[in-house]
Amino acid sequence: MKDGGINVEPVFQRELVAQNEKHIVAFIAAICVAIAAYIGYDYLALPAIWFQMFWWRLLAILCGVIVIVLFLRKRISALCAWAIFFTINALPLGYLPN
Repeated sequence: MKDGGINVEPVFQRELVAQNEKHIVAFIAAICVAIAAYIGYDYLALPAIWFQMFWWRLLAILCGVIVIVLFLRKRISALCAWAIFFTINALPLGYLPN
């Protein structure tokens, strides 16, 4: 700022990034466990497409594991990890029949 005041935007940005980085691994791991729990439910609720849904869910879990590893190795940011993970998880929703 020109008036000599404190520019707080970088402070808030660092705080948001720190909060995302603290919780992202736990959130993605919990979502992967929830996805795995629905594999049996798919067999009961959607027997006609259970096999396809099984592979979609395994792909989502694999994506979650890969994103966690890349994030922990500092290859991708927290927001990039969220974007990749949720994009891959949205694919089965488009596959479901009406």
